[in-house]
Amino acid sequence: MREENGIAWNLLGPTSVLVGMEPHEDLPEALHRCAALSDEELLAGLAASAEDERRAQSALIALLAEFDARKLFTEEGFPSLYAYCTEKLGYSGGEAAWRMHTARAVRRFPEVLGLLERGETHMGAVVTLGPLMTQDNHERLLKEARGKNRRELDFMVASLLTPPASTPAPEGEPASAAPPPPPGIRDRIEPLSADWVRLSFVTGAGFLSLLDRGRDLLRRKHPSGRMGEVLAEGLDALLDGKDPDRKTPARPVEGPPDHKRRIPQWVKDEVWKRDGGRCTFVAGDGRRCAETGGLEYDHLIPWALGGPSNDPRNIRLLCRAHNQALARKAFGGGS
Repeated sequence: MREENGIAWNLLGPTSVLVGMEPHEDLPEALHRCAALSDEELLAGLAASAEDERRAQSALIALLAEFDARKLFTEEGFPSLYAYCTEKLGYSGGEAAWRMHTARAVRRFPEVLGLLERGETHMGAVVTLGPLMTQDNHERLLKEARGKNRRELDFMVASLLTPPASTPAPEGEPASAAPPPPPGIRDRIEPLSADWVRLSFVTGAGFLSLLDRGRDLLRRKHPSGRMGEVLAEGLDALLDGKDPDRKTPARPVEGPPDHKRRIPQWVKDEVWKRDGGRCTFVAGDGRRCAETGGLEYDHLIPWALGGPSNDPRNIRLLCRAHNQALARKAFGGGS
């Protein structure tokens, strides 16, 4: 047991709870107890539970590593550690594979266990980089992987497996901005049905930044963010501006300022630029929300209370979650 912010917590691994809550209580009762916590207690509980989970996970990985080394799963009647984890311990196939590969990486590089416990790396990085780690490079790779998401880890592995060819440019000519695509890979269109096709092509890594930005801007219209939807919207916009056969009707000129709810486009443009295309909500500790997708234009002084729509100083960008949360505070209403 330990105490944090004046609150006593049981160290029950990933199920750390307030003292007095049994680990096998019915879920509704557990939720009832959590609902009685103050915001401060809830935040402290989450932080404590996350730390406990890392400790419990590290202990589990250490046990699995030794269990695997002794091949005790055979004495228990299982043909492999994977089978033991899925059939005896109840893990899904993916959960079992991650823990098994992490345990074997820990056998090769014991210091990984401490990194996991301290939250300085995670199983995803260890599993992804495990086949490439050696005694000479594992510290460097794990350090480079810190804070990277799955896509960034995949790029890291790709760069290690196929380092870009560096062909020096002829004297007097600038070096190429990016290496050519891998040879032998062609664009492909594969019909799947009368209405659907699968596209396959190779492009520069910078394309992903354009794709991610397009997904953010279209989040409300296309919540799933499917690549086909985003690319179709982009091509439509391109053709609207370039194709002589397409005619885009002229937009109406904004009328004189009045108390209309609709926010003029020039105000939206100015607010977007000022706020950097990002939610402006700032938490009590000074952290600004990082959301850039599905943003909404919000009135600081609500329009219903007389706030103007034609003054950029009264308009800000908020993500959907923070817009709704602030509206509940302003006008009341349940969560």
